[in-house]
Amino acid sequence: MKKHSPKWMATVLLSATFIMILDPIVPAFAQRHGGGGHPGGGQHSGDGGRPPGGGGHPGGGQRPPGGGGHPGGGQRPPGGGGHPGGGQRPPSNNHRPPGGSHPGNNHRPPSNNHRPPSNNHRPPINNHRPPGNNHRPPANNHRPPVNNHRPPVNHRPITNRPGYGYRPPVARPPVFRPARPVYVYRRPYHSYYYHPYRPYYWGPSWHPLGFVVAALATTAIAIAVNNQHYHYVNGVYYEPYNSSYRVIPAPVGASITVLPDGYTVVPVSGVSYYYYGGAYYTRYSGGYRVVGPPVGAVVVNLPDGAAEATISGNRYLVYNNTYYQPVVVNGANSYEVVDIRAR
Repeated sequence: MKKHSPKWMATVLLSATFIMILDPIVPAFAQRHGGGGHPGGGQHSGDGGRPPGGGGHPGGGQRPPGGGGHPGGGQRPPGGGGHPGGGQRPPSNNHRPPGGSHPGNNHRPPSNNHRPPSNNHRPPINNHRPPGNNHRPPANNHRPPVNNHRPPVNHRPITNRPGYGYRPPVARPPVFRPARPVYVYRRPYHSYYYHPYRPYYWGPSWHPLGFVVAALATTAIAIAVNNQHYHYVNGVYYEPYNSSYRVIPAPVGASITVLPDGYTVVPVSGVSYYYYGGAYYTRYSGGYRVVGPPVGAVVVNLPDGAAEATISGNRYLVYNNTYYQPVVVNGANSYEVVDIRAR
């Protein structure tokens, strides 16, 4: 057996004493700072329960402070593990940041989810339209006064002037009722034969009774009859009416020099009469004079404005207070002037 020197024995004893003193301190210090003899602080392979402070290393000696059972028996520097080189292990960063289950830098910086407020503030739409020129001038709703004056025999004047020979559609004329009962004084020359009444027009310059014009033609002639002043234009007679002129029946006694176009000759008892527009003329040295309707005169046409009267069951036409009996002469519907008198 090899003898050892006393110096070596003293060193061993001193080291064992030092290990026994530091044995309770080193494990507590290692646990506090996360260090151990091996990574994870586990037991060595094939070794039983390690005595406190680290055991199971070759040599059976206690681990010197800070050191494990590594060859050489050198002290482990404080905080050092049982790895060659005896380097001091830095404390492991086992503190995991919140939100991660694995080591590593799982701590993600907060994403910039804060979006800047979008410019959703839209400027107000300019729906205000500039005031247009919506001011309309006032409409000319002022209508001239309507001439509701109806002339005798309920005549309604027309506005469109028809030409020669115009006859409006057949319509029953208004009814004429005399103030007193009347009868046929003289028997007519022709038999009574009823046919519908159809007014007749003598051209565009002719107007029925009651028709009103604002102004007269430049060819109008002034006529005076029994100190009454009238105007004559192409077979039509006018009298002043407000600021206008109104058509009237031909005044008996009025004289003209020329007959209007469209007249007809009506012989009665050897005397020639000239008929135009409901008026009768006779000839004299200075021209033609208006006369009353002669009894027995037969005319083919009656002007607009006649009314209908029933006498003894027969229907007669009345125009300008003159009674006409409907007859047929030479196959033509005509009218005969009859003598009707009051009872």
